[in-house]
Amino acid sequence: DIVIFLIAGHDTTGYTIAWILCELAKSQRWQEVVFEDIQANGPESPVLALVMKEGMRLRPVAAVGPLRRLKTDLQLPDGTTIAAGSTCLVNFYSLFRASWIDRPEEFLPERWGKDAPQAKELEKNIYPFALGRRDCIGQRMASLQMKIILAHLLKRYRFSMAKEPEMDYFLTMKPGGAELNVMAR
Repeated sequence: DIVIFLIAGHDTTGYTIAWILCELAKSQRWQEVVFEDIQANGPESPVLALVMKEGMRLRPVAAVGPLRRLKTDLQLPDGTTIAAGSTCLVNFYSLFRASWIDRPEEFLPERWGKDAPQAKELEKNIYPFALGRRDCIGQRMASLQMKIILAHLLKRYRFSMAKEPEMDYFLTMKPGGAELNVMAR
């Protein structure tokens, strides 16, 4: 488990940071808001936490999500029943863009704020590290790494989009071909 803990999350954490930087490069307003909050609070910035949650919702690196075998029958809202013993794939990319989410295709970190209308539902239904016995063993380490790295980069540099990323998917969703302009603050 130590090898998995130290190595398995390397690419997923890196790709998540890259996706978040791409989103911030397209949103100068949010880049400045998070910069100001990092100045005041460092890596524990509450605004950075919102940005990270929204980045992982909009661009889940483990986009296909986990496979799970049902222990009991599952009744879907449309009345369909999936039998116990069936193997199900939890498609995070689609699930995290469900129609109940307001403007699901947009990068809106404010949707995670404690007074935001959908915040409680989002917290309950958006889980990029999976849930249960087989959730991501390295989620705390990955979150800590992302907070420290993003805080360090955003405190020192401004980012703008030079070339939009294309979704590149093989096991993980990568921002293929993305190019950012980086300027010292």
